[in-house]
Amino acid sequence: MSAARRLGVAAVVVVLTVTLFAGNVVVVGHQTVLDPDYVTETLAEEDGYEAIQTELAGQGTLPIGETGPLPGSGTEIVGRILTPEYVQSQTEANLGRFYAYLHGNERQLRLVVDTGPLKNRTAVVVSETVENTSARELASFAGFESREIGGVTVDETVLSMGEDEAAFRTARSRVRERVRERVADGEQSPEADRRVNETLRQLRPAVRERATDVDTSFGDEVDREAAGLVAVYVDGLLAPSADYEEFRANLTAQKAELGETLGVAVRDRLDRTVPDQLAPTDFLPAELVRPLIRLRAAIVFLDVLGWLLPLLSVAVAAQLWLLSDDPGTPVLWTGVAGVLAGLPGLAVGSVASGAVTDRLRTAAPETGEAVVGVALALVEGVFGTLSAQSLALVVGGGVLAVAGGLVRGGVVDPPELSGGDSDDSAGLSGGDSDDESGVDTTDTPEGDERS
Repeated sequence: MSAARRLGVAAVVVVLTVTLFAGNVVVVGHQTVLDPDYVTETLAEEDGYEAIQTELAGQGTLPIGETGPLPGSGTEIVGRILTPEYVQSQTEANLGRFYAYLHGNERQLRLVVDTGPLKNRTAVVVSETVENTSARELASFAGFESREIGGVTVDETVLSMGEDEAAFRTARSRVRERVRERVADGEQSPEADRRVNETLRQLRPAVRERATDVDTSFGDEVDREAAGLVAVYVDGLLAPSADYEEFRANLTAQKAELGETLGVAVRDRLDRTVPDQLAPTDFLPAELVRPLIRLRAAIVFLDVLGWLLPLLSVAVAAQLWLLSDDPGTPVLWTGVAGVLAGLPGLAVGSVASGAVTDRLRTAAPETGEAVVGVALALVEGVFGTLSAQSLALVVGGGVLAVAGGLVRGGVVDPPELSGGDSDDSAGLSGGDSDDESGVDTTDTPEGDERS
């Protein structure tokens, strides 16, 4: 091989090495962070949707007050409304829109959050919460204040009578004894019992009227149902005969009514204040739009490189065959280029991965550990893919390099093409037939005449 050809082979090997290395990196990007399926699958595998749900629920509120008398109206209720399934559906849909924009499939970036399912679930969760809320919390929600009428005190302590039968009977006994002291000087007799029962019957309408004066701030319908709940307690407290099972059935039914009415009211309030769809990207400031446009241009360019670099690698490798005198040389140097291109990626994927992830763990805040875990999984997946592809390049290149070296050293003969042999034999047989045809022709009488 001449010096000029050797120099050409060296230049081609350098270009092929750079092309293979760049193609390896670009393909890794397209298989990981530039692929929405990779991101969503990693989120699902690492419980990322649950982590996002936890973070969002911790910042959410409902229009039932900042702390709220209902259990967890600031966080627990929001957590039950904002389910991981809902977070997953919205995240996957918006990731699809985001990547479609980045890859140039959409001209405008528009992320949309569908709030309709949240509103519908709010009514259900609020209703269920009311049914499982204690009387004291419901009384606080209703704006109930303790009242004393005719010696009968109705307060939050009395409302705890719905917790169990023992509390129910204790509260009734306390009220009856107070009335007995007032109307019968504490006397224990059938006549005293009759006077106590009569007094309770007379007090009952007045206590109901005053005790059920509540204001929930959710409108007349919710106020009416909340007042009905207080009335159930008043009736259970002042009824002459004690029937806990009946009281409990009335209480359960009234809680269900209050829960359903309050759930509808909360949903109506959300309808008035929150649109059915939120599109935060409609209000992006210019300082955020410009970086997005630049990022989109860069990723579209990477998309072009994703198919251009493999084709370019094949074209560059083909130049080795044009510059080489024997088949072993292009195989050898193609393999060398593959090894050289794969080694940096293998080193980075194997060595730098631990350093990068350790740095991320150190820089991550103490809160949101689950979200940090998802980010680490995404990064580790990139390095893992880089290591695997680089190892394949090194192994494949090594095999080619060894094979090429053996061919060049004469240890292994290159495969021969069978097409040349068949053509030569065909030519030989064709020549023989022509000669034979010529002899036959000249021997004929007609041949003599023509001559």
